[in-house]
Amino acid sequence: MAKNRQMISPDMYPKILETYSEFYANASEYGSLKEVGEYLNIYFSDLYEENYNFDESAYRKTYRIMKKGIEQGIQKGASEKEIKRIANARTKLKKEGAIISVQKSIVNKEIKQISFKEFMIEEILSAYKDYSKKDYNMKIVNNAKQEEYALYSWADFHYGAIVELENKQRKTKNIYDTKIAIKTFENFINYIIKDVKENNYKHFGILGLSDDIEGNLRPSSMLHTLKTMTEQTLECSDVYINGVDLLLNNISQDCTFDLFFVNSSNHGQLRMHNSKRDEVTKEDMSLIIADQLIKAFRDNDRVNVVTDDVIIVNILGKKVAMLHGQQHKRATMFEDVNKKYSNIDYVLIGHYHSFAVDGYYSKNNYVQQTVRIPSMIGDTDHANRLGYSECPQALKLIFNKKYGINNFTLIPVR
Repeated sequence: MAKNRQMISPDMYPKILETYSEFYANASEYGSLKEVGEYLNIYFSDLYEENYNFDESAYRKTYRIMKKGIEQGIQKGASEKEIKRIANARTKLKKEGAIISVQKSIVNKEIKQISFKEFMIEEILSAYKDYSKKDYNMKIVNNAKQEEYALYSWADFHYGAIVELENKQRKTKNIYDTKIAIKTFENFINYIIKDVKENNYKHFGILGLSDDIEGNLRPSSMLHTLKTMTEQTLECSDVYINGVDLLLNNISQDCTFDLFFVNSSNHGQLRMHNSKRDEVTKEDMSLIIADQLIKAFRDNDRVNVVTDDVIIVNILGKKVAMLHGQQHKRATMFEDVNKKYSNIDYVLIGHYHSFAVDGYYSKNNYVQQTVRIPSMIGDTDHANRLGYSECPQALKLIFNKKYGINNFTLIPVR
């Protein structure tokens, strides 16, 4: 018997009938019945790309049944040619039926996907229509150096996530929800306010490296959030806007800053049609958050909002690439980005929930680097499994006109 088929199928009948008819008409061409069986096994194995190993007697038994049916049909007035034509038509009809069945399955799947998309669109429009901007009532907790530029960076905020995780190695416990997330961003802004005043900066930068919401990246994500992606997106936008308002109201009125915001994420992607990561990059809720920030501050000449999936910017003569980091492998991050955008001096990324600096080679008194920004959310199951997780932190980078990045300061946010 064949490995994967338990019986001879009807679509094999015509070839079996033809082969045995030729054998009995001229046995010298095949030599023996055993060789007939071997010939048919090879023929069907090549045709169906499976390993057929039927005993010759199984084929011969099928032939005899068919031959008897033909003889009975002839006795009743039908021609042998007509009987074979009917048999071939029956086989063809069976194949077409299988094709129709597959097509029906595809149509049903497409209908389900369209229905799901319509449901998502209706849910998003409904939530957006009924949503009213929240005021989180953030409060303050208690001259630009032309040769330096301070950049305060945050990443992986994961607003909407619910975490309660113990880290036995560090003997710490990470608890995270929307209320703690709001407080985390408030702490980050308060650090900036205090640091800007202490250093008398007149111009600086803030950088958000995406994965702003928890999203519904995989089915298990539903266990770690109580909010829809729409709610997460709109509320997260308000948290950021409230934070920037707090900053504007508590630094010198002649102080200006750049707000860099990467609008391509991993967790914010909808992936509505079983699409893979970054396959449909415009289905990303980070684009909505970016749009909300632009609208909130486009008339404020103290804030320069810059947003893109990959931001390329010149900071004191150094070409800097800012991206979330899911687009490339960590080991080849700098090479991949530099190959695409050329002459890159620094690559700033999030995604890995941990702080690290990967140096490459010296260039005019400084080292080209990839800098990983730590996460605001802190320890998570997924990050722990990958070995990247650490305490919730942000990062301050100091760019020097001559030496490039020459100082890093980790910012505790909880």
